[in-house]
Amino acid sequence: MKLPYNMVYLLHILFVGPLLVYAGYTGYSNCAKKHDKGIFLFLGAIGLFVALYHAMMYIKIKMI
Repeated sequence: MKLPYNMVYLLHILFVGPLLVYAGYTGYSNCAKKHDKGIFLFLGAIGLFVALYHAMMYIKIKMI
């Protein structure tokens, strides 16, 4: 069974992106080592990028 693209985009917008942002924020807030904080900051940025990219693709597919 194959999911339609709009469902994949919605899953990434609603779950994957926010989960990555939350993991990055939680790790950044609770990390004791200063050099590891950059990894969590990068993880949060990836989550934001994932959510924004899939939102753009979802809007693009709905405009057609």
